[in-house]
Amino acid sequence: MGASSFSTSSTIQEETSTLLACALDRVRLEGTSTGTNLIAYSGGVDSSLVAALVRQVFPSNSVACIGLSASLPDNQLTLARQVAAHIGIPLREIPTYEGAAPEYVANRGMSCFHCKTHLYTALQAVAAVVGTHMNGPLSSNFLHSTQGGSTETLQHVKMNGADASAPSVVALFNGTNADDRRDPTRVGLKAATKFKVRSPIDHLTKEEVRLLAKAMNLPNWQHAASPCLRSRLAFGVPALEAHLRRVETAERIVKATLGGKFDDKEGEGGLSKLGVHHNVRVRLMARGKAMIELDVELLESAASYLSTFEGRFKKELGFTEVSLRAFKSGSVSCITKVASGTEGGGKGAKQPGRKESNGVGIYQSE
Repeated sequence: MGASSFSTSSTIQEETSTLLACALDRVRLEGTSTGTNLIAYSGGVDSSLVAALVRQVFPSNSVACIGLSASLPDNQLTLARQVAAHIGIPLREIPTYEGAAPEYVANRGMSCFHCKTHLYTALQAVAAVVGTHMNGPLSSNFLHSTQGGSTETLQHVKMNGADASAPSVVALFNGTNADDRRDPTRVGLKAATKFKVRSPIDHLTKEEVRLLAKAMNLPNWQHAASPCLRSRLAFGVPALEAHLRRVETAERIVKATLGGKFDDKEGEGGLSKLGVHHNVRVRLMARGKAMIELDVELLESAASYLSTFEGRFKKELGFTEVSLRAFKSGSVSCITKVASGTEGGGKGAKQPGRKESNGVGIYQSE
């Protein structure tokens, strides 16, 4: 190794050590040594890093929690379990009920806010119980009230017969990073603020998150982002379980066709190196159209399979049309800025693509 290469490697190691020390300091400052540290966890690299950091600082009173609903892909749940086991942090799987909220299902720009509100409400409700039964199985005995606004209040949670109403000190963490803070479509951050969720890596870019995840030997450090299935639905396409399952199955078909096993090894009968770092999305557009999005380097090869996708998508999943384009994060994301108490296509809301002089409207990235 040349002197220049050694110097560069040494500099990266020093920068990584500094970033890691800073992140651990944030966790120490924001966490609790006497209560429960609860991580809103998805199995993605961001929340996995936070889980690993919190587990390192507070090894005896930290728990990762993942919300179970139709918006979570099965393969993501499998990965989340594997990564949590690798980290050595207890994982609790919490049913959430955002699918019962009309505002979420409407998918008019604020679904993420309503989803996160349901998630953080559920996590707050179970925190005290998890804190007193760190090693016990969490039951699915969730008794919830009727909807009050956009929030479904979980009144009572039981685990091994324990009552969740007991007071407890809780530090709730998420995996928000610096890039997320700059993304106007991340309306779920408003819910995090409402619930006073700690974000100990919000000073790190996505690249820095991956750097630290690699340094901490997390197995998913280079995995492509895997947002919830609702993010695959175009603005106004209802977030129904049938729609979510349709795009999940469609993505499974694409991955299997292009690469056999979706990993870093050679594919079987498909593209030679479709890896975990590649982005694969199937968007459900208006009028039942499917839009397949892939990283640019995959498009030319994938185009030869378009007729295969079209045939299977139409016959097996009921899509009306199938197209292919380059992947772009948030390509069907919208936000609704609230004006006079209206949001998401209600009375007074503006339509996508229209420029509004007063700054109120719905903005769509395409």
